Amino acid sequence: MINLLIESPNPQKSLQEDSMNTAQSLMLILFFYEYIVWHFEIPGLCSHHKHATSHNSYMMSATINSGIHLIGYFAFRSSRWIPRLIYILVLSFFTFMQFMFWWFPYFGLTSMSIFHKKEGGLELYQKNFGGSVRIIPRGWSEVHPGLEHTILLPLSVLTLLCAIRQFVAGISKRKHV
Repeated sequence: MINLLIESPNPQKSLQEDSMNTAQSLMLILFFYEYIVWHFEIPGLCSHHKHATSHNSYMMSATINSGIHLIGYFAFRSSRWIPRLIYILVLSFFTFMQFMFWWFPYFGLTSMSIFHKKEGGLELYQKNFGGSVRIIPRGWSEVHPGLEHTILLPLSVLTLLCAIRQFVAGISKRKHV
């Protein structure tokens, strides 16, 4: 294996294969992470307000939230670039919303969090997310990401970067064929 890394006969092909494996592996990890968090409601980790919605609505949200990443996995297994691009755009939006709702308010950069926008929002936040496990210190806002979102953000960003890298490598490969 070390010889393969050092003396690869076609280093570009190895790089493309490695980035594909990494991107797809991260998509599966995101799928299982979201599926487990939403469906099994691990105490202290799961911060979704299941009690505030109907069971059907909650399960649909859970399926969509986790299923996006499984669809992305299969999009990247195909050779078509349009499904890959769609997944990258959806994952970009998904990641951007994490920044807007959790991380920008945490660092005091904006009050775009839904909890700041509505009347009684911070009380709702405490009710729904007050029992979440937190591993980072309190920030500049009352909105404080729990363990779920602390894991989800770097995983989402890393998946997005690997997916973009693989997408660009695939487009470049098509131009040279």
